[in-house]
Amino acid sequence: MKGKILQGFLKIRLIIVYMILIIISIILFNNRWDIVIGLTCGTLVSVMKYIEISRFISKILKRERKRLYSEVFAKFMSLQVITALLMAAAIKIDLQFFWGFVSGVLLIPVIITINGITEALGISHNNFQ
Repeated sequence: MKGKILQGFLKIRLIIVYMILIIISIILFNNRWDIVIGLTCGTLVSVMKYIEISRFISKILKRERKRLYSEVFAKFMSLQVITALLMAAAIKIDLQFFWGFVSGVLLIPVIITINGITEALGISHNNFQ
């Protein structure tokens, strides 16, 4: 049940921060659509990476079959390579697209980090562990 609460918590924060970044890019930047498309692509990659790392960690904690563990690890590592290749392609396309892509990729780690800091300081109480 805690996993579902955490996933719901992340979904809500991810949507809010994503929408704020889109509004900021539309208002402030000239090449707004490059940034919005890059942000959308980066967010999708970030969500896929979050899902795979969650599966990877849950397989380790459950100590399931070694073969399944190695398959999930291979998927996780291939996602890292794909992310690096997509970043290289994004910088070739356009610098604005690249910044949007990087922002999207970093959304979930930033949200988790901010939540961890606010939990540690006692500002929020989301039972985040």
